[in-house]
Amino acid sequence: MTRRGHRGAVRPAVRPVAGRHGRAARQRLSDASAAALRGGIPAPASIRASDRNGFSDLVLDRGGVARRGLLYLSGKDGWGEAFSLKLALLYLADAGLEPAADAQGFLRLGRVSLGPLDGTVGGYARLDTRGYQILREFRPATRLRAFPLRDLLEGKVLAAALRGRIAVLGTAADSVKDPVATPMNAVSEHLLPGVTLHGLFAAQLVAHGLEGLVPTRPLPRPVESPLIGLLVLLGAVAGVGVRQLWLLAVVSAGGTVLLFVTVHAAFLAGL
Repeated sequence: MTRRGHRGAVRPAVRPVAGRHGRAARQRLSDASAAALRGGIPAPASIRASDRNGFSDLVLDRGGVARRGLLYLSGKDGWGEAFSLKLALLYLADAGLEPAADAQGFLRLGRVSLGPLDGTVGGYARLDTRGYQILREFRPATRLRAFPLRDLLEGKVLAAALRGRIAVLGTAADSVKDPVATPMNAVSEHLLPGVTLHGLFAAQLVAHGLEGLVPTRPLPRPVESPLIGLLVLLGAVAGVGVRQLWLLAVVSAGGTVLLFVTVHAAFLAGL
């Protein structure tokens, strides 16, 4: 099934349909069509045209910072699922949770609906919303535990460290040139390997489904603009009304702490 979204873009409705093994039947791109559409490399023959392969495309903002994640990409033959989404759905299926559709036909994991981004979300203007994009979350852990492949092959990694977890195999070598910046490390030299970013996105989707992690949604513009104006007005009143320097310093410090606490609380609440 499909659903027509913003600006005429066609988005997938994910109403589950009984399929083999009791899992939701979802429309997918074959490897051949995916390779033709994106110029990629087809998957091995053993998994070609199966539901075990997913695309690994990243959506980067100006400056190469990853703030958004793709769940689906469309082509002439249908919709393809992201690698991270496939990992999360397999994990959630083992936990007895299947994807569903909300009242608008958008993806719902557990009790959390993941509606696609529109063109004016937050500080974005004229955002390219092709595909099915959501904001990446940086409230959960932003690091993943990693093991060298040699330790794994030599049996140095305990089974308990992997049991019940999603394991992603990839490379973090500097020679691969696959580092990605996020809002958490954009100003540092410690960028994340692409495989880590995919693992974090899968963990985010699992948290949406099992923990009810609320997606980040900025305040509506009619609320955001007056709030900014009010804060500016309060700062101006404090600057004009407080004449004593030491008192102005106390008020400024208190206002800064209050603003920091409020912003941090809003961040944790998904605003």
